[in-house]
Amino acid sequence: MEDRDVIRKNLMEYLRPYRGGLFLSLVCATISVTATLLLPVFVGRAVDCMVGGVDFRSLFAVLQKMLLILAAGALAQLVMGILNTRISTTVVKRLRGEAFDALTRLPLSQVDTHSHGDLESRIIADADAVGDGLLLGFSQLFSGVLTIVGTIGFLFSISAFIAPVVVVLTPLSLFVARFISSRSKQFFSEQASLRWQMTGFCTERIDGIRLLRAFGAVEEAQEAFEEVNEKLNTASMKATFYSSLTNPG
Repeated sequence: MEDRDVIRKNLMEYLRPYRGGLFLSLVCATISVTATLLLPVFVGRAVDCMVGGVDFRSLFAVLQKMLLILAAGALAQLVMGILNTRISTTVVKRLRGEAFDALTRLPLSQVDTHSHGDLESRIIADADAVGDGLLLGFSQLFSGVLTIVGTIGFLFSISAFIAPVVVVLTPLSLFVARFISSRSKQFFSEQASLRWQMTGFCTERIDGIRLLRAFGAVEEAQEAFEEVNEKLNTASMKATFYSSLTNPG
């Protein structure tokens, strides 16, 4: 548990039974991205049909194609969301089960030297974090890579002059994204550590509430809690701020 062997186990082993679902999710991501990239093209054609007089026949034909593209993209996103959610939640369920099994086999000396709230957090919060990462990875990584590739393809088909400029400038955006992600990782790690600390603190104080009241240590416990709470609040604000800079950056 100390080395988080359960959490750090090769995720590919957990995902192996769902290769078919992952492949279908990738297909749906391709359809969704293609629809997203095609839609502006047909919007442009619709505008062309209205320039210098409205060509209703051509306009309706373009609108019909746009509706089909929208429907295909929406359906693909729905199926992809269902698949990704089912896979990630199933993997998290397995992780929790294996983590709890590992906990029950830990030596009592190791259990006694760790905060019970921290151990609980490893089973619940860490597994949820892995699930959230899988869900975001499936939803954004596939779509992001396909969007970049598709956009570059469209750029070269539209303008052989502008496309190389965009390709040259892209590494700059990647540098900015790397800087933001490194800072976000730092504060999210700090946030997770403080959350474990708070969980353990609350668990131990609640279990020993009678002793706290008997020895008049309630105010001292409250002050200690406020200190941890303030640190967690600061780390959470910084983590959210830096992660929110990704899209604007």
